[in-house]
Amino acid sequence: YPHKRESVGKPLPGMQVRIDNPDADGVGEIHLTGPMVMTGYINKETIDGDFNTDDIGYIDEEGFVYILNRRKDLIISGGENIYPKELEDLVYTLPSVKECAVVPVPDTKWGQVPALFVAFHDGKSLPPENILAFMTDFLAKYKIPKYVKALTALPRNGTGKILRNELKL
Repeated sequence: YPHKRESVGKPLPGMQVRIDNPDADGVGEIHLTGPMVMTGYINKETIDGDFNTDDIGYIDEEGFVYILNRRKDLIISGGENIYPKELEDLVYTLPSVKECAVVPVPDTKWGQVPALFVAFHDGKSLPPENILAFMTDFLAKYKIPKYVKALTALPRNGTGKILRNELKL
């Protein structure tokens, strides 16, 4: 679906996707039901046909599903929801950026604020103020990271997943 590139597509036949606890924009927790949903995890209680993916997202008017972030990665700053993936996707458009991650940092005024960790391609770099100025053109002020830290590489596990809990200022 070239006109829906950010979408993960439509549900497979027989599957239903539901958004639980949607906000005013229709964004909420993604739940799945249907014959292909597992019945549970070993040594855990059964799912009873309703599977909470732990993803945050929405369904558009044509039935396309969009995943904004994992629920555990959501940053709540001053009562506003900040989806790290939105910020990361924007930073990845900068040609010198090799990898990045946005994580919450405790803040006495706002509860949490976003912090950006970034690694650049060999021989490339950008001053933090340039990255933040770029982001300001596209994001609401409360979403702009309060901290930017450059690293040579982001910590990853054996499967290549970024270890967000190891990113510290």
